[in-house]
Amino acid sequence: VTLTENRAFSAHRDALTYAEVLSDTCIVAKTNLSGVITEVNDLFCEVSGFSRDEILGKTHAILNSGYHPPEFFRDLWATLAAGQVWRGIIRNKRKDGRFYWVDTYIRPLFDTRGEISEYLAVRRDITELKEQHDMDLKTAQLAALGESTAQIMHDVMNPLAVISGSVFRLKKITKADNPLHDDILALQTRVRESVERIKAIFSEMRSHFHTESTVDKVELSDIVRQVFSDLADTTEELGIELKLSSDTPVLILGNHAQLYRVFVNLVKNAIEATEGLEKRWVNISFEQRTQEIWVRCIDAGPGIPEMYRQKIFDNFFSTKTSSGGTGLGLGLCRKIVEAHGGRLILNTENQDHTEFDVILRY
Repeated sequence: VTLTENRAFSAHRDALTYAEVLSDTCIVAKTNLSGVITEVNDLFCEVSGFSRDEILGKTHAILNSGYHPPEFFRDLWATLAAGQVWRGIIRNKRKDGRFYWVDTYIRPLFDTRGEISEYLAVRRDITELKEQHDMDLKTAQLAALGESTAQIMHDVMNPLAVISGSVFRLKKITKADNPLHDDILALQTRVRESVERIKAIFSEMRSHFHTESTVDKVELSDIVRQVFSDLADTTEELGIELKLSSDTPVLILGNHAQLYRVFVNLVKNAIEATEGLEKRWVNISFEQRTQEIWVRCIDAGPGIPEMYRQKIFDNFFSTKTSSGGTGLGLGLCRKIVEAHGGRLILNTENQDHTEFDVILRY
């Protein structure tokens, strides 16, 4: 065996090893000049959920999630047609409808005449990293908003303090037999109530946003159990039954403290909504769908009156006129859920009881 043959054998062996490592760790595909898929590795099938028979002969449109505009793919193909490498991040859709993110590297392959003969695509699944990054950004934004509330409160309270002091001095110099005396007393009461209401609003804002912004895998049923445990003394005293209808562990990526605030707010609202009823209960259940988990919070109350449904999530809207509600709870809860990539809705299809649904991806 000559030295040249040894080197050729060694180079061939190394090439096979590199190809094996690449195929084991990356999503690999080849397409012809028309973009039709001609070859895929096992990991491509595993991640996408499609079999080889379902993939071969198709284009990558089979994975299109609808997230990227047409211009995105026109630029991709123009780059490749020019004989250049394309590199970028793409959101694809699995066969079961779930989305996944891939760090993508595509390069043209050339024949002996120097003309493009096919395209080789190598992708790395970065779904968990992408979702973690997005959550970090959103929770950082929430934290920054929380930090700004102290300065906002300072700026708002200063002129209110001037107004309150002026009304107090006006009352002091106005004798009891002055025709305006009663009006000034009423004005002082309204100013005091307004100050207390504004303090309550900012206090609630800070309690929602001044939490750790750490994002991790959290178990939703554990959060609900913690809420039920923390409210147990109140509900036992009022004779309210708290029910968790599912023990199925549900893991999502999120912030434990912020999600706790969402559920504690929903349960507290449900407790207040059942006041005066003979049987008072709050039930939370889980429904797993293709790529979402629906957490249903239902109480014994008759539901939100139609006249309030369009306003229920508006900032500063509250139905608790007698108890001094700030109207921030549901609005902030919706923002927290949306920061987790989810939705918080009032389910009006439930005609018998009040139902709020927290819909999150998992």
